[in-house]
Amino acid sequence: MTLESDTLRKRALFETWMAEHEQFSTPLTAQGEPIHRKAVLSRIATLMERQGAPEYVYVLTEGRSDKAIPAYVGKARSPVSRWNQHLTGLAKGNGSYLRWRTRLLHEGQDSVQFDLQLHLLIPGLFETRPWVEGPSWPEAREREAHWASQT
Repeated sequence: MTLESDTLRKRALFETWMAEHEQFSTPLTAQGEPIHRKAVLSRIATLMERQGAPEYVYVLTEGRSDKAIPAYVGKARSPVSRWNQHLTGLAKGNGSYLRWRTRLLHEGQDSVQFDLQLHLLIPGLFETRPWVEGPSWPEAREREAHWASQT
């Protein structure tokens, strides 16, 4: 299998997986717009109310060239609280959030470079990961704890 065909296969797996969970997503903000904290946290709370789970896996995607590009994957018992922390970190741009600012926001501004979408999933809702390589869920949790401790 060539690198290009493997990349296309993985892209197809990811897109299929995300489409199957589209009902559990909400826009964070549109390209060129700032992130409105209160509106974002309200939309996340609405998704949580609809699902009523004890914990969630969330996937932040960027809309680039008609493709959803995963920007961040995390896990939280309270995505509203966690995203409040993420948005505070993004606004300050310290530590690991400096990379978030560089990747997501226009330089020197608070407006986003791409459409941002958040997918809020219940871990038991899906059996497999959409990717073949990469961290297991325990490794992903460990990474999330590390990133959280850096803020």
